[in-house]
Amino acid sequence: MKWTTEQERAIATRHKNLLVSAAAGSGKTALLIERIRRMVVDEQIPVDSLLILTFTRAAAGEMKERLTAAFTESLRQTDPQDRERVHWLVEQMQILPTASIDTFDAFCSRVVREYFQEVDVDPDYRIGDATELTMLYTQAQDEVFEAAYQQIPEDGGTAFSRLVDCYTTARGDQGLKDQVERLRHFLNALADPEAWCRDAIADLKQSGRDFEHSKWYEVLASKCAEDLSAAEAELDQGLSIIEGDADFVKTEAQLKAEKAMVEGIHRTLDTEDWSTFRAALMAADYDRYKGSRKNKEDSDRVKAHRNRAKDIVKKGLQADLAQDPEDEQAEVEAMAEVMTDLIALTKAVEDRFTALKRERGLLDFADVDRYAYRILKEPNIAKTFQENYEAVFVDEYQDTNALQEGIIAQILRPDNYFMVGDVKQSIYRFRQADPSIFIDKYNAYATDGGGINQLITLGKNFRSDKGVVDSVNALFERIMSPAFGQIAYDDKARLVQGAESAGPAAPPVVRIFEAPSGDRLEKEGAWIANQIDRSVGQPITIAKTGETRNLRYRDIAILMRSTGDGRGEQIAQMLSDKGIPAYYEGGASYFSTPEIEWVLDLIRIVDNYRQDMPLMTVMLSPIGGFSADEMAQIRIAGEDKTFYECVDAVSAQGTPLGMKVKRWLGQLGKWRTLAYGAEVSDFLWQLYTETGFYIWAGSLPGGAQRQKNLDALIDKAQDYQSSTLHGIFRFVDYVEQVQKRTDGSEAPGILSENDDVVRIMTIHKSKGLEFPVVFLADTAHQFNQTDSTASIILDKDLGISPEYIDGEKRIRRKTMVHQIAAYKNKMDNLAEEMRLLYVAMTRAMERLVITGGVSNLEKAEKKWDNPCDVSRLKACRSPLDWIMLALYSPNSAGGADSAAFKIITGGDEEAETPADVRPAAPEAACSEEDLAEIDRRMAWRYPKKSGRRLPSKISVTEVEALRQQDHPREKIVERQPVPDFLRGAEDQPPAFTAAELGTGVHTVLRHLNLEKLREIPDDEMQAVVKTEGETMAERGQIDEALFEATIKNGGLAHAAAFMTSDLGRRMAAASRVEREWPFDLEMPSEKIAPDLAEPSVLLQGMIDCCFLEERGGEKGWILLDYKTDRWQNREIGRQKSVQKYKTQIEIYRQALEALTPYPVWESYLCFLTMETCIKIG
Repeated sequence: MKWTTEQERAIATRHKNLLVSAAAGSGKTALLIERIRRMVVDEQIPVDSLLILTFTRAAAGEMKERLTAAFTESLRQTDPQDRERVHWLVEQMQILPTASIDTFDAFCSRVVREYFQEVDVDPDYRIGDATELTMLYTQAQDEVFEAAYQQIPEDGGTAFSRLVDCYTTARGDQGLKDQVERLRHFLNALADPEAWCRDAIADLKQSGRDFEHSKWYEVLASKCAEDLSAAEAELDQGLSIIEGDADFVKTEAQLKAEKAMVEGIHRTLDTEDWSTFRAALMAADYDRYKGSRKNKEDSDRVKAHRNRAKDIVKKGLQADLAQDPEDEQAEVEAMAEVMTDLIALTKAVEDRFTALKRERGLLDFADVDRYAYRILKEPNIAKTFQENYEAVFVDEYQDTNALQEGIIAQILRPDNYFMVGDVKQSIYRFRQADPSIFIDKYNAYATDGGGINQLITLGKNFRSDKGVVDSVNALFERIMSPAFGQIAYDDKARLVQGAESAGPAAPPVVRIFEAPSGDRLEKEGAWIANQIDRSVGQPITIAKTGETRNLRYRDIAILMRSTGDGRGEQIAQMLSDKGIPAYYEGGASYFSTPEIEWVLDLIRIVDNYRQDMPLMTVMLSPIGGFSADEMAQIRIAGEDKTFYECVDAVSAQGTPLGMKVKRWLGQLGKWRTLAYGAEVSDFLWQLYTETGFYIWAGSLPGGAQRQKNLDALIDKAQDYQSSTLHGIFRFVDYVEQVQKRTDGSEAPGILSENDDVVRIMTIHKSKGLEFPVVFLADTAHQFNQTDSTASIILDKDLGISPEYIDGEKRIRRKTMVHQIAAYKNKMDNLAEEMRLLYVAMTRAMERLVITGGVSNLEKAEKKWDNPCDVSRLKACRSPLDWIMLALYSPNSAGGADSAAFKIITGGDEEAETPADVRPAAPEAACSEEDLAEIDRRMAWRYPKKSGRRLPSKISVTEVEALRQQDHPREKIVERQPVPDFLRGAEDQPPAFTAAELGTGVHTVLRHLNLEKLREIPDDEMQAVVKTEGETMAERGQIDEALFEATIKNGGLAHAAAFMTSDLGRRMAAASRVEREWPFDLEMPSEKIAPDLAEPSVLLQGMIDCCFLEERGGEKGWILLDYKTDRWQNREIGRQKSVQKYKTQIEIYRQALEALTPYPVWESYLCFLTMETCIKIG
């Protein structure tokens, strides 16, 4: 592979800490593999002295597979005579499966198991099942809360009761439990949560006393500066419209005065203290707008800019700073005490949770990571790891958190850290990923090659067509910046096209629909379905590979920010209505499917059938087999009774229905007895088979998926069985907990990557994938800012920022620290949304189509037709707003101010065909001549259709049999030696066939070290060949028993005799020798046999040996074919053998000349047993 300059630098640089910022499609994984390969193969650094960390087991497994392939290829290219290098590579390949190529969690688990005594952990601990741990945590939380409730005096209060007053409602205390869980989840990602909590409380208490030097002030001052600059820019835009216009003299004076006022406030922020700045800001006031009646159009435009500037100051900054932090100091200090109580409660729950886990020998991943950090903080232990690992690699570095970075920091040497990732693709903030870790290094590391810390940027995108690359650059250079997006989209961040386009780039299409909010997605789905229907089957060229073929359904993905609330299912339905096969990843919980609900309800009534709803559900299901009429008859048996009482009453009757109910209750009793003794998975399978329910489910529409759902329930049962929970009846509680977890209840997939269907998935699930055609749908879906509205904002830098709550007086209001933290949280969320948009767009290889809808297109267009500045970008509520604010230009070609996009709004969506989706060719009537030609061609038959049929491949040894009008001989399957552990002590060594003994001689000749044999005298040759053979047996290149049999049969002596012959000496002296060289050769069938049906045959064979000789500056092959035939009569034997094998050696000659640039000068049949070589041709 040819590497770019930047890639080669990232691969070859040593003894530096390298941060490789690898843009989408830049080949970072291939680069990482090559760097490791060179270190192991070329520099002979043991693979087990490298620590390679990633975030998923799939990624770690893929890395091992790719390294195995890389090492195998290096071994294949290694000269077999270089025994030291061969031994090294074989050794590394043996080590590779156990090398330190792990997820963070797996590495930490290894550390804890090795040094368990340092943290007082049972070395036989088990990582708990997620649902089991959730149930234990709920138990711990309930126990701690119950004990705290018991300690509240009747006439007083406690710390816990204050929390209850603040964060519970009349409906219960779930609000407080949620706060505890949020804080716990946040703290688990910190390297030192206890220190963070201490600092957070101390900072909160001091926030009002010394606000100007607090962390919150830094954020607020930055926001104020940005907002004041935005207000100045708005006034400048208004002035640019009217400056020097006689109709706007008063307006111009007013705007200039207001701009001077804003600039003065801005200067105060930069030069004066907080109190002076706040006073200047709060004093700002605005007169009534002085427009012009003579030019109303321009007057309205100026007014819009002036009003926006005014709103930034009045409705924004003045409203935000209305409360002085010093004035609310008492309230914040009171909340600091409440936060101290919340931290203590969270710790109490965590301690009880830890105790419950210890009782069961369990840990969770958070425990493992935290314990590993504590262990590695011990200097002697850390030094051991530093000495063991020559280099540390982290893939997807943008997804690390503070705790993971802290763990790695303990085991690093000063110059052996290799980090690769792309901060623009950091989209896992909800999992506590911290992109600021990457950004800090990105901004600090040198790019000029000097210093120990180096930044290398990979901008070349080898995935996408020029149209996609240009569109990504055109959009993100307008919207992504350090002020909004956390990173500059500059020359270091821009994509550079690496794959060559086959033709002119097709600009991505942005399609906007106008429809009520409830109908937008339906319109989008119908339009997307129409475009897919027109596109599939049309030619497409993949720039990455250069391949041109017809577009298939599986080449297409529909990506959405969220597929919940039925959004993904709605798109899938629109495709289904058009007859387009589609698969929706992220559908409803499979627990809500009828077949699973019936089974779970059956378990409920097996436990206790006195539950009306489950009982009725199961009886009406195929499991119960009762009809609606029968259920009605049962119900009317008792007007004032519960349904199960009616069932009891009917079962006592002697009617046919009563007998049926009695049998049903008897079956429930049998199942109840079985349930007490059987494993849950066995019980479920018996239910499936006894009732015929599994087969019935498979016979329904979507039967494969239904059966997969039932199989998945058994998988959940096996997970349950491996936990510390027991009993069929607790299994239902277990399943209910699984249902609450979004990562455990999605329907199991029945597709493979080769199924020809359109994928519908979230952007998060598309990470790491690529598709020739991508539809980015539902882009008008609003950003989720729920975190920013929480009553307590948790932030790594700002600490804890609560609202003020007086539980007794039921007063709740914003505090300055809360408002600032909420703003920062919102900006962090929007930065993540921007990165999600980047990930979505860079999944496209060839074509990208973006769709979205608005309720009022005219109003939206006015909003979009404005300058794309940071202030407006912050105010956007959806990705579509960003795209349109950055690109919309109604008077430009294509509706965009960049040739990289085409924007379509309104119009007839059924009739249109976007430029990047080629329409199917229109139908045309056929002439009589065309129809006749079609008939003639369709009537054509292969001339040899009745001839003999062959497999797709045949071996060279079968050719002669075909020529003799015989069936190809059956292949001899070489007998495999019996392993020692299966061979009894009394077993005799196996007897080998003549063919197997011949294979033994071939094997010896294949692996001989020819260079070593060149100078060996004839009388010593046999001893040296025997020694070589013994070495082969030790290496496992030949079976020991077969080698011994070869010696006894004289095969080894024959091989030695051949090596002393003139031909053997020529072979040993040759500069290039190929042994057992496989080949495939297509040959016209008439050259093999005249009556074969196929026009050509693919021959498969293996050349025993060939070597190059040079004569007069030219090179040619000497071809050898080994035979172990024995002859009674040498002359007759020679003639028959030559006749028998001449076809084979002629095919070998043709193959050798076809597959190499050299001619075959001489061909020999080497009859080793007879110690004779016969030249052919």
